[in-house]
Amino acid sequence: MTASGLLPLLCVAMLSLGAQAPVFRTGVDFVVVDASVRQGDRPVAGLGSSDFEIRDNGTVQTVRDVSFESSPIEVTLAVDLSGSVSGRLLEAIGRAVDRVAATLRPTDRVHLVTFNQAAHERPIPPAGSGALLSSVLGSPHGTTSLFDALVATLIRPREPTFRSMAVLLTDGEDNMSFLDPGTALEVVRRADPSLFVVGFVDQGTSFQILPFPNRSLFDAMTQLTGGKLTVLGTAEDISDAFVQAVSAFRSSYVLRYIPDNGQQPGWHTVAVRVLREGRFEVRARQGYFVGPTSER
Repeated sequence: MTASGLLPLLCVAMLSLGAQAPVFRTGVDFVVVDASVRQGDRPVAGLGSSDFEIRDNGTVQTVRDVSFESSPIEVTLAVDLSGSVSGRLLEAIGRAVDRVAATLRPTDRVHLVTFNQAAHERPIPPAGSGALLSSVLGSPHGTTSLFDALVATLIRPREPTFRSMAVLLTDGEDNMSFLDPGTALEVVRRADPSLFVVGFVDQGTSFQILPFPNRSLFDAMTQLTGGKLTVLGTAEDISDAFVQAVSAFRSSYVLRYIPDNGQQPGWHTVAVRVLREGRFEVRARQGYFVGPTSER
């Protein structure tokens, strides 16, 4: 994804907003939901279809199929390489992308997008070459088009047989984007990948951490997609947050159902909960769009 390739993708995003295109991975009629179920810091395994309740626009649905860690995943890492990135943080970014690459299985895929005032998809070193993913990062420079890069990352072409996620590393600042935050949020709502955001802030003293810009926006984006926002100080190592995001996504359940009330055009609110006794943290996409019949 070069600088010249970014603008056409943004135009596609704007057109898709107007068309209200469906966002979920679906079969002819199926809706597919990734749901992470945890107790404390541990994923919960061994759940079946009878252990879940899914509501689509408030109506309880019949869960037709449940799988766990059986599908390959596609991970897109989008990292800020503007001029504000340097020193210990740059080293941490290198460790983070290498650790993620090392955790992936042969059937998985990884993509690396770096951004400053433009977004660039980096070539992935061939398997067996011995080259680390960090070797293709490039050097930090320039300003930041955060929202443009986020949208371009989420709407890039994907293989439907993969479960897709994106991990965005950012300081929350944007000073060059064509797209505004509201438009970026709407694209996130319609996009397929689960979004995880790792935010970093300048850490002045042990008693004060500067606030993370656009925190509420990124919190909303990650909750909408079943992901998570993690904010760290620049003195902290971000690689654990990257690896934990991938691990949490991989250990999610894939739930499939056919809406009992049909795939009516418009926004569908989705709510997932576990019916077993106990306290569970469930993270899943909160809804999806269906376009008019003539557009599907």
